[in-house]
Amino acid sequence: MAQGYKTTLEFLLDDIDLEEEAMRLYSEFAAKSPDETVRATFSRLISAERAHADALKRIVKEIEEDRHSVVLYCPFCGWEMNFGEMPSLGNEEVCPVCCRKYALTEDGGDYKLKQVQ
Repeated sequence: MAQGYKTTLEFLLDDIDLEEEAMRLYSEFAAKSPDETVRATFSRLISAERAHADALKRIVKEIEEDRHSVVLYCPFCGWEMNFGEMPSLGNEEVCPVCCRKYALTEDGGDYKLKQVQ
């Protein structure tokens, strides 16, 4: 599992499962419908769910291959703080808005920020 993304990966994998379950259900509904318009509608929904699942799978792959920027939000002002790809724990960044300095830490498999004095 990619460092710092434990909870994020769990949510993404759950979302993929939901998209795949929706595809399965829509396929069943389409197969049972005698109406061509209804079948076509479910077919479009299946395509949309497949696109969603594929996009989520790409994000998971990027995270697992460390090709995903670590972007966290400043705990004080909420602005984005980009630690880049494959940062080391302990790397420090200054929030571009409130100028507070934070170090990148990990707690329970998830990235966290710790304010540096």
